[in-house]
Amino acid sequence: MSEITAKAATILKQYMSPILTDPIMEAAVLRSGVDPDNIRMGDGSRLVRVLKQSCKLFVRNSRDYAKCCKDLDVLLTEAMAGSSVDSTVVTIKEERDIVVARATGRDMCEEIGFPISVRIGVATVISELARNIHQYAKTGNIVLSLMKGERGGIEVFAVDDGPGIPFIEEVLSGRYKSKTGLGQGLLVVKKMMDEFEVSSALGEGTKIRVRKYLDARR
Repeated sequence: MSEITAKAATILKQYMSPILTDPIMEAAVLRSGVDPDNIRMGDGSRLVRVLKQSCKLFVRNSRDYAKCCKDLDVLLTEAMAGSSVDSTVVTIKEERDIVVARATGRDMCEEIGFPISVRIGVATVISELARNIHQYAKTGNIVLSLMKGERGGIEVFAVDDGPGIPFIEEVLSGRYKSKTGLGQGLLVVKKMMDEFEVSSALGEGTKIRVRKYLDARR
């Protein structure tokens, strides 16, 4: 079993252990191909996507399912690790973790050769995303991935299982005026990076993935 599949098995056991004690449910799990002890799929990204879809059938508690998906999302980023990607996960729980995430991202940008102006910009983006996690979700992860392929760069993946962002489309359009300033912060993040993706739903947390390339063509 590869390192990625072993980690997936650990995550699934954590959230699926209550149903695996039921013989009928255990048999259903085996038929679904989500058996934590018998994962043979080699491709990490495909593995995690399939497990997330299948796990939804068996993890009935919505909060546990959201946490399971968060853990699998981090694993999905780790699955890309290798010759083309180096990843570091910074867990955001306290104010000082924001500083750690910012400094880590700035150092990674320097390593790959970004000019100082871009390093400062990426560090600002990381601070904004980490601060949002700390302020609104209380805890979450910032996953920093250094891309070393044809188009080198850095990816910042912010994930939490907090309350989610209401009116996400209005927020990104600039029409929504938040008293806390969340909307303006995300617009700045989107403007400063080359790629921006966000997924958020009330009660299910938020996932934001942004990328900055050495070659900045879109």
